[in-house]
Amino acid sequence: MQRQAISIKVKEMTEKIVNQWIDQYGSRLHEVLLEKPKYKALFEQKKFYH
Repeated sequence: MQRQAISIKVKEMTEKIVNQWIDQYGSRLHEVLLEKPKYKALFEQKKFYH
C-alpha cells in the first residue's frame, strides 16, 4: 500500500509541475524545454516534437 501512495504522490507532483510550466510558458513550452540540455535529450529520445 505504501508503494501505491508514493506512486500517486509522484504523479500528482509531476502533474502540478507540468501545469505550472504550461501556465508560465504556454505555447512556447516545447521551445523552452529544448533550450535545457536535460529536457532536450528527453525530447530527442522520446521524439515528443509536434
